[in-house]
Amino acid sequence: MNRCLSKKIEIIWVFILALSLPLYAQKRASTATEKIAKLMKIKPIRLSEHPKTSDPLVVYLPMYFSSSVFLPNTQFTIPAKKEILSVHLVYTRYRQVDTFDQPKLNENRFLNLAEKLPFLFENEGIEWRIFEQTKGKTENQARKMFHGFIIFLKDPVPPEINKSEMRIIDDLLLGIRDSLIEIPDRDIYRIRKKYVETGRFLPRRNDKIEKGMRYDKSGIWFREPEMKVVLDSVKRKTIEGYTTYKGVYTGINASIPALDVYNQLRNRPFRKKWAFVIDVTGSMAPYTGQVLALLQTRPKLSTDNYFSFFNDGNGAPEILKRIGNSGGVYTVKTSHFDSIYQSMQRAMNAGTGGDLPENNIEAILRTLKKWPDIDSILMVADAHAPVKDMKILKFVDKPVSILLCGDISRSIPLDYVRIARATKGTILTNEGEIRNLHLKKVGQIIEIGEAEYMFTQKGLERR
Repeated sequence: MNRCLSKKIEIIWVFILALSLPLYAQKRASTATEKIAKLMKIKPIRLSEHPKTSDPLVVYLPMYFSSSVFLPNTQFTIPAKKEILSVHLVYTRYRQVDTFDQPKLNENRFLNLAEKLPFLFENEGIEWRIFEQTKGKTENQARKMFHGFIIFLKDPVPPEINKSEMRIIDDLLLGIRDSLIEIPDRDIYRIRKKYVETGRFLPRRNDKIEKGMRYDKSGIWFREPEMKVVLDSVKRKTIEGYTTYKGVYTGINASIPALDVYNQLRNRPFRKKWAFVIDVTGSMAPYTGQVLALLQTRPKLSTDNYFSFFNDGNGAPEILKRIGNSGGVYTVKTSHFDSIYQSMQRAMNAGTGGDLPENNIEAILRTLKKWPDIDSILMVADAHAPVKDMKILKFVDKPVSILLCGDISRSIPLDYVRIARATKGTILTNEGEIRNLHLKKVGQIIEIGEAEYMFTQKGLERR
């Protein structure tokens, strides 16, 4: 009896499935049709030739020239555990006949793609673009160029990495406390060389000097006195003592670096309107956590200022990143700390940076575009990461102060020196703030606190 009932239920489910499949297919086709209608309104971007790469995060679906048919052996498999960022339709501008209908061909290409990969047209998070290549001037040249679709993927940020970085940040938010300390007066000395007589005299002949011969008297030959170099310390200046707040880490994470970022900002006056532009790529979590801890200590900073977090392109493949348009910049203006925290978390979840050079200038420009009334920028950046978009620095029209995270005990990289010079901004160090770099020349010595830097072709070299 039970077996018969089970058989009947199975038959009913098969019948229901048979009825629902056409309805599901019809709904999916309708979704694709609506999506294609929207895609047909996209204005094509003209360029000489769309770049190509062998990046595993880029999938090519080639088609014949002037056709909506995919080439034989085209693989329509999207690698597992990848997120789809963007889809490009690429074709050439060359026409075999003047009456050729390019929009109709594009529509047919979209329809054929929908048959092969219908889920692409259901994902609202995908960015679609159409590119018209102009390099091919003849039919033979046009046939040799790429036609079809290019799908750009990204590696999701591994959950374990996100959890690890967020644990560091949360630990800093709970583990940093303020301590009021007294800084005494400090005398700063400079070491100089001084030549003094040894009390002995040199022979007149070089061969005797080389043999180490010396005399106790000048003699009738009027021998020159022997000199030696001694080091002497000369007081350079006195730094007056003061009372200040200093952050102290009370947590248990032994890998937390010194609280340099927190302490450089803790007592800094932020007058007028500032935007904090913060790098959240790679291993920046310990420094991002210090900035957020500062906002808890000084809540007025959250209310009065603006915040941007950047990750250099949301994890997109490098071919998709263009100077000034790599993406991955998350902005927020709010009086609520939780909103700033969530914006930072979204930026971290979206990407970890990819290649080492980063889009610092793009992040600054996007911030200024959103909030043009900003007076100054404070950029919290990775000292070990070059800046990839220095060529657009000329468009930054507000002062940029730079707080570098990581070891700068020996030198400050040239990219960041150039940013501070070009914008008439400053560089924050443990010894103090380096100002007026735009007035300095190569070879000039810059004194800041107890430190001395020489301005060189490579940046600021610690002496």
